[in-house]
Amino acid sequence: MESGHKTPPLLQVRNLETLFLTPEGEGKAVNGVSLNLDRKETLGIVGESGCGKSVTALSILRLIPEPPGKIVSGEILFEGRDLLKLTEKEMRHIRGNDISMIFQDPLSSLDPVFTIGDQMGEVFRLHRGSSRKEAVARTIEMLNLVRIPSPEKRISEYPYQMSGGMRQRVMIAMALACGPKILIADEPTTALDMTIQAQILDLMLGLKEDFDTAILLISHDLAMISEAAQRVIIMYAGEVVEEASTRQIFEKPLHPYTRGLLQSTPHGAIKSRRLQEIPGAVPNLFSLPQGCLFHPRCPQAMPVCREKSPEWTRATNRSSVRCWLYAS
Repeated sequence: MESGHKTPPLLQVRNLETLFLTPEGEGKAVNGVSLNLDRKETLGIVGESGCGKSVTALSILRLIPEPPGKIVSGEILFEGRDLLKLTEKEMRHIRGNDISMIFQDPLSSLDPVFTIGDQMGEVFRLHRGSSRKEAVARTIEMLNLVRIPSPEKRISEYPYQMSGGMRQRVMIAMALACGPKILIADEPTTALDMTIQAQILDLMLGLKEDFDTAILLISHDLAMISEAAQRVIIMYAGEVVEEASTRQIFEKPLHPYTRGLLQSTPHGAIKSRRLQEIPGAVPNLFSLPQGCLFHPRCPQAMPVCREKSPEWTRATNRSSVRCWLYAS
């Protein structure tokens, strides 16, 4: 799964496997995931809840709780350095400084007992060695950049005193505070209404250009992905099943699961003029089916799909797919 560029990707994830060990058994939340992220690129990761999108993101930053989670194999190369081989002290320097993350729920990510100014100021003091006065000035500057009105007053407020949209702007400001090379945005607009969602997306993409930041955008919202991403990865049950340019995904999806996702949303069901659901549910990670993991839900399943897991196939110059329909 190459991105098509000659220069080395900023981030390369190779055959990543992350397990969760519970009384129920061993579950592969991330099963052999590989992806590339180029400099200044926005890469979308799409799939249903439980497909492994968020666990992939947390694995990249080595934020998987151990136990019950464990990264068991693979490589995560950031500018050629394997993050899985770094010490925790080295990773603390990477997090927030070089790679930042915006989480789904800003209210649970922000500390309720500290003001916005204290929390953002800590980022500048920790990663930039700023004095308290410098940290306050930089905090006000960042809050102004994310279009929070009266930032001089807002720095004294607590998270609960802000709306959901304002809290998300604070999270974006904190994530971009040190000018990271990669921003991981995990469902950054899920809890917001449509108008605020559009504002937050526009804000992120504008700041991306200002900071020359690459974005790994995780979402189930295909409309958002179509507007923001240059390339898209489709995940199912811990595996990547299709990778292509955004235009290819929306104009000529290859994997039956990708087509099902598109037909189940208003954005993708325009041609058929009616929504179609994907039958069944994502399989339990502790009892995955044999063969292709999607075959129990697939309208085009063949006998081989039930027996063997398909290999990656380069379908076109801009797309790859894991499906027996395209095997040579």
